[in-house]
Amino acid sequence: MGVWNVVTYNVKGINNPFKRKKILGQFKKLHCAVALLQETHLSETEHLKLKREWVDQVYYSFCRNHRKRGVAILFNRSVYFNCEKIFQDKEGRYIMVVGTIEGLKLSILNVYAPNEDCPSFFKKLAHLVADKGEGIVIIGGDLNCVLNNKLNKLPMSSEPPNRMSKSVLNMIKELGLVDSWRHLHPNHKDFTFMSQVHGSYSRLAHFLITKTDIHKVKSCATEPITISDHSPVVMTVDLGQEPCFRYWRINVSLLADISVREEIRSAIAEYFHFNDNGMVSPSVLWDAAKATIRGRLISIASKLKRERLQKQVQIENEIKKLEFELKQQRKQVTLDKLKENRTKLDEILTYKAEGSLRFINQKYYEFGNKAS
Repeated sequence: MGVWNVVTYNVKGINNPFKRKKILGQFKKLHCAVALLQETHLSETEHLKLKREWVDQVYYSFCRNHRKRGVAILFNRSVYFNCEKIFQDKEGRYIMVVGTIEGLKLSILNVYAPNEDCPSFFKKLAHLVADKGEGIVIIGGDLNCVLNNKLNKLPMSSEPPNRMSKSVLNMIKELGLVDSWRHLHPNHKDFTFMSQVHGSYSRLAHFLITKTDIHKVKSCATEPITISDHSPVVMTVDLGQEPCFRYWRINVSLLADISVREEIRSAIAEYFHFNDNGMVSPSVLWDAAKATIRGRLISIASKLKRERLQKQVQIENEIKKLEFELKQQRKQVTLDKLKENRTKLDEILTYKAEGSLRFINQKYYEFGNKAS
């Protein structure tokens, strides 16, 4: 595919199947081609449950105590990634995959850094990328440190960067990397983590890419904080590949709506009333009927989806507005409104997740083993 959306997201645990569905749905809404997840809190077998819906390939590193840490890289079905090498630690802190996409060499490293001052961690990562990284290098994840206390922290601090921040900055310099978000927003302030305990904001999630490939980055945006206490960061890169072809499939959930069924029955009756005149062969009549029904179903599905998305976008915009106001004024009434809108958004996402989970048994029946 030509244009990719790569998303990094500290999900703060996705053991709950509903939260897992919400997160996957959020990635889908962001048109995600590659997802970098931190703090999955999943075991080895549970990571494989992420391979569903739009996800085709899953690569992960997990902690033996699967209630903490854990990172994963998910590839969309539309991305034909040929994995050649995998490098991962045993603590669920990082994973790097090296491979090709239609002949283009690529290395993707997903990082969840320690939350204590541990500069040796990034020295280890720098050696890994220098020795094993090939082609375009993309590093994303939660670095758990602030690279600029004046621009990446609120309230801002005049203190010098700690040892781990210095280690990250040295790694960026030695490997010839660029912070893609800061490159596109040199003086802008935006944050990816909110600490309600300390009443502070920080920019902890980053995308780093090789300096020679920074021109491929078209945009880098911070999404609102909704499901997790971290915000997703979306980087759009243009790799110059052609988009793949997709077949249309019916949205079977439409048929559960009585009004939709009545509208389809009416459309079918109207079609045959005007076209079944004895002059058209049954096969042509039936093929044209299927095309008519498909067109009506697409129209209905688009309308309902547009209405749902409009409501969701309104709530997300209100969350963005309230987050901005909270950063400026820090009033309790603003925080209460923010929590209320996050609850509304969570209800919408839960509804979508429930709808998806209803069809898991059908999928298992279709593709599972059957008695002969």
